[in-house]
Amino acid sequence: SGVLSVQPSVQVLPGEAASSVAQKLDALHGVQASANTKVFISDFSNQEVGGLPLELIVNGVPVNDPDNPLEPGLLNPNYLADLMTSTPAFAAMGITAKSDGDILTLESISGKDIKVAIRGDVNDTFMLKDVHDNELTMSGAGGSTPATLTGTIDRSAGYNFDLGGPY
Repeated sequence: SGVLSVQPSVQVLPGEAASSVAQKLDALHGVQASANTKVFISDFSNQEVGGLPLELIVNGVPVNDPDNPLEPGLLNPNYLADLMTSTPAFAAMGITAKSDGDILTLESISGKDIKVAIRGDVNDTFMLKDVHDNELTMSGAGGSTPATLTGTIDRSAGYNFDLGGPY
């Protein structure tokens, strides 16, 4: 139409959830926005003997039950995707899980943050990867204190997860 339209600026805060940014943009006249969040989890390594069994926690909800006698000795993406798909809490949060046999893909179709934590021994690990191929190896702290991720990691600031935790 040749008419120049100017929208008010939208402030996006560092670390702000994609869902919040989409909501701000969607509030502008003539703008439709949506968001989704994806995280990829792979390279599971958990020792069958040790003080603490490997436990995966997503958005505060335990995914697996180490006390379940039917749980496999080594967690794998197929098993975890099946558990998450059958857990109503994840459906209520809008988080889906799928596996290609090697990688567990978690997606929030609303763009809300996906928070992943681990409990387990020092040698219990898995790899987190985002859509930009940034990688972060998660590992348990070992000993009598479970490791949980309690903060946001800024990869640009550097970090070292091999210093004994807890994280």
